Amino acid sequence: MSKEDFKVLSARDHVRLRTGMYLGSTAKETVERFVLGKWQTIEYVPALNKMIDEIIDNSIDEAIRTNFEHANQISVSIKGEQITIEDNGRGIPQEEVTDADGNKMPRPVAAWTKTNAGTSFNDDRTTIGANGVGSACTNFMSEKFTGTTWKDGNCIKVACKDGSNEVKVSTSSKNGSGTSVSFVPDYSLLSVDS
Repeated sequence: MSKEDFKVLSARDHVRLRTGMYLGSTAKETVERFVLGKWQTIEYVPALNKMIDEIIDNSIDEAIRTNFEHANQISVSIKGEQITIEDNGRGIPQEEVTDADGNKMPRPVAAWTKTNAGTSFNDDRTTIGANGVGSACTNFMSEKFTGTTWKDGNCIKVACKDGSNEVKVSTSSKNGSGTSVSFVPDYSLLSVDS
């Protein structure tokens, strides 16, 4: 009988090892798409596209949940390798939550650093996200990831490095409400140059 190499991976390591299960292929693909009014041949990496899409979907979900009263302005910007998505939503509630291992943390920390965390598990709910993995997967596949959310005068910033291996949480004051996520993908995990 052979000895098997049995492992129990962290959620981060599983996403990085089996990215296709969560975000799609990490290989560059050439496809025909209707872009800017005409059919074109484009190259893209599905996992990178999905990383961006997962964050945008959170803003769209906020708009849907509020009948477009909030998160009715969503901006996407790319500066160098950094991608930023910001909305004028209500901001993520900042109460303390407990994860499956009994660790307590502010809800935004759980939303951005833990898989299987979120509010979209109700099958009767009309939203885009439904699995509670998107933002954390984007974080796990990034060199840097910074999520900032503010409401009721309070702001929480969750700054992560190395696929969420390093997490720093800070609080401050900020007027209004909204959420901003900036990240730099870890291109060593994506076949963008092949």
